[in-house]
Amino acid sequence: MSFRDPNRERNDTGKVSFCTIGYISSPYEDPTQIPMVPLTLNDTEGTIEILPQFALGIDKLDRFSHIYVVYHLHRPIKAQIKVTPPFQSEEYGVFATRFNCRPNPLAMSILELVKIEGNILHVRGIDMIDGEAVLDIKPFVADFDQIP
Repeated sequence: MSFRDPNRERNDTGKVSFCTIGYISSPYEDPTQIPMVPLTLNDTEGTIEILPQFALGIDKLDRFSHIYVVYHLHRPIKAQIKVTPPFQSEEYGVFATRFNCRPNPLAMSILELVKIEGNILHVRGIDMIDGEAVLDIKPFVADFDQIP
């Protein structure tokens, strides 16, 4: 059963556009430098500079301990549909992995929000490359985001 409204126009151009709301500042210059460790073991700190026109959007974000950050991979690996993830011996479909060789160079991370100074978010657990464009930020809300 389809929930798509048959009377609504469909975008068949294959193009979707986003605006950048900020930029990552990270100690990592290359994807190979990023350690593959669980969030709880990653204490790497960095910042996210929110562009001035979006700064009001982070009002009261400091009420949350963690945030989801959706960002654009500016140095992605060539897109692949089947991959062998690190520490695995068999192939997976790319959508069953967290590999950054996706058809769309998008990624998402959960980061600890340490503090906010003006339009600068200080974060811990950073696993992004310096300079990557932030597309969206959402608060992590344990009551909604935890699977029972």
